Amino acid sequence: IVRDPAHDLPPVLEIGASVWNSWRLDIRCRAARAPAILPSNAGTLDADLRLTGPAAEPKIAGTAGFLAAPVAPAVSLVTYPTSQLQAATATVTFREGFSRDPSIEIRAVGSAFGEPVALHSSGTFRHPIRVWVWHPPLTEKAVRAALSGQSASGFFTGETRFSLLVPAELREGADISDWQEIKAEPAPADGPAPAP
Repeated sequence: IVRDPAHDLPPVLEIGASVWNSWRLDIRCRAARAPAILPSNAGTLDADLRLTGPAAEPKIAGTAGFLAAPVAPAVSLVTYPTSQLQAATATVTFREGFSRDPSIEIRAVGSAFGEPVALHSSGTFRHPIRVWVWHPPLTEKAVRAALSGQSASGFFTGETRFSLLVPAELREGADISDWQEIKAEPAPADGPAPAP
């Protein structure tokens, strides 16, 4: 989900023996218990899929969805010392006639350099729309660096030039300016006295 997909999804099923190629399939796949609990209680999986057409090139249609458990080992999408990103929800919908370019709906949460980050992605597999959500002091450059595994020392350089409630890794690029002295004009000598 972080990188752009290069191609369509691979075929759903590849059957090598030509004797099977003349078979027509009509298979429905559903979770025995909806939704099914994943191993280690990582979350739940619900699916309602149908495989149809010739065995040589079957088509898939339907929906599969994942929901992460609130307190469980995370399903990690990205894990580096500077960042982590775990799937919170994911839904894949295989539309009739587009089985190799399904629609996706994904929400992932995590952190970059210790700050919270979220990803919302929807659209088709070939053309997803991604919306990243983060708050200052993170920047796009910092989030990209963290999610590509760059260390803080490799990404942020320079000395600490000021101190705020900002992690040291995120201070790079902030302009520091010396304030010029602002001289107040003296009050007129004949003017009225200020009100109490």
